[in-house]
Amino acid sequence: MLRNMAIAPKLGILVGATLIGLCVACGIASYLMKQEMFNARVDQTKAIVTVAKNMAGELKRQVDAGEMTKDQAMAMFRKLGNAMTYDNGSGYLFATGYDGITQLAPDPKQVGINRMDVVTNGRKLSQELMDGVRAKGEILLPYEYVKPGQETPIRKIGYAIAVPGFDMFMGTGAYLDDLDAKLRPIVWTLGLSTVGIGLFSG
Repeated sequence: MLRNMAIAPKLGILVGATLIGLCVACGIASYLMKQEMFNARVDQTKAIVTVAKNMAGELKRQVDAGEMTKDQAMAMFRKLGNAMTYDNGSGYLFATGYDGITQLAPDPKQVGINRMDVVTNGRKLSQELMDGVRAKGEILLPYEYVKPGQETPIRKIGYAIAVPGFDMFMGTGAYLDDLDAKLRPIVWTLGLSTVGIGLFSG
């Protein structure tokens, strides 16, 4: 069939196929970049929690060695944990005992309070985190939460792990809205490049 066609239709088919291939390639590249940025954010979140867990492990060692009491260790844990903020204060650590009592929170008034029944967007996030940690020792939980200074919930991931020796789990959360903002100009550049190639080819 192609043998009997004039050169112009053949070139049109070639250019069309090339543009379709470029569009598919741009879509795949955008997806891979977004996934890589998400994975990097997850790794960052896990690293922060791991550092805090190691800190708790050192405090537990001092308790076992008789260098301080468990109450003193928890007081130091809260002091150091609340100092480990990031992302201009929007990122923070939290910890909850397996009895549901808050042990570490950015708001000191929440410490000592059971917040397991607090509902956020129809979900009991603290309960979900506890259930995940008890089942597997850690959990990566996607959800939506209101960022300080804003009113609309945005995408966020929470990561929590068990803290041996303290009968509690601890974790942190990371907002994902900046990933879309960083990816948007890249997608626009790829799209405009594809359009430019299409116009030039045409």
